Amino acid sequence: MKITIELIKSTSAKPRVFFWPEGETVLDNMVNRTSRPFKVFRTFLPAVLSLASKLSGHAGIADARANWSKHAGCTMCPCSPGFILSEVRDFGFDIHVTLTGPATTGGEEQAHRKQQLGL
Repeated sequence: MKITIELIKSTSAKPRVFFWPEGETVLDNMVNRTSRPFKVFRTFLPAVLSLASKLSGHAGIADARANWSKHAGCTMCPCSPGFILSEVRDFGFDIHVTLTGPATTGGEEQAHRKQQLGL
């Protein structure tokens, strides 16, 4: 599994961490976004936060506490699920993580959801 991160300027009071499976289409994203494997994503957080700390020069980000929220990117709907980092001040970025490899998709669950939607 390969992890690529990008720091994107943000005005959020608390930084967010979003995970994006590489090659996922917009349709796939719409189907999968309410059933992301956040427990799997959580296992990548220490490496992601350590790398973000090195890239940004902000030491406090590496020890941040992270809570999964289906409303991380949008408080109105579950369109942008991700982790919200607490106990971090003056970071100024959201962290976007691209995952490459077999563990990035929902597998059977993804196929089942597509079948439910008639796709």
